[in-house]
Amino acid sequence: MKLRKKHIILTLVFVPLIAVLAMLYDHFIEDGNFAIHAPNEVYRSGTLSAHEWKEVRRKHPFNSVLNLRGESEGKEWFEREKGAAYRKEISLITLGISANHQPNLAKMEEMVTAMRMAPKPLLIHCKSGSDRTGLALALYSYAIQGKSAEESAKQLSLRFGHFPWLTSRTGAMDAAFAAYVAAHPQG
Repeated sequence: MKLRKKHIILTLVFVPLIAVLAMLYDHFIEDGNFAIHAPNEVYRSGTLSAHEWKEVRRKHPFNSVLNLRGESEGKEWFEREKGAAYRKEISLITLGISANHQPNLAKMEEMVTAMRMAPKPLLIHCKSGSDRTGLALALYSYAIQGKSAEESAKQLSLRFGHFPWLTSRTGAMDAAFAAYVAAHPQG
């Protein structure tokens, strides 16, 4: 009887866990962590493959891209993105920040200015679309859309793959957003 009870408990734990992992795989790996932040205005994603780039543009045409990974001359993903942007006459804006180190206020203000000035719709991405992209979208929500700090901070959430706990150093993005909010209180 004890063995049967153990199997039931394991089943109740592992079946939902496997289902959650399958959903996460589908969203983060298969879909490039693509999400619409504001329809026809701002989208978010991880670095898109050539196929994902075409599919996203077909469904949600964008006029500019904000790459938060920095210039990576010679790397396949960067050369592909740069070439696609050039061929499609898409503005490519490149600002490099690390997910593990808090950017200073000047860098975040540069990011806000770039997002404000970029031709819309705008696609914002980093490698996975979780941490750096989350910070950028939190800044966009707060500084440009005028949403509350609490609402804007939701862009840095597990829903998008942001995991700042345990040994992760990506809590730097949360600290950066808090510093921006402290320096720019809403009236």
